Amino acid sequence: MDVDERIAALPRPYALALRLEAAGVDTALIADCLGVEPEGVGPLLRMAHEKLDALSVPGKEEKA
Repeated sequence: MDVDERIAALPRPYALALRLEAAGVDTALIADCLGVEPEGVGPLLRMAHEKLDALSVPGKEEKA
């Protein structure tokens, strides 16, 4: 599974956060797009990256 397929397999908020981050969008706009406080963007992105990484490890796929 390539990275685009793994991102597509994530729940929408995580996938959108990762796509916006990759596009260079700033934290305030990511927060606005996701309907969260700017302080919540960092933790949300960390969780999104963890879930994305889990999808890349065979046998470690979890329900996102």
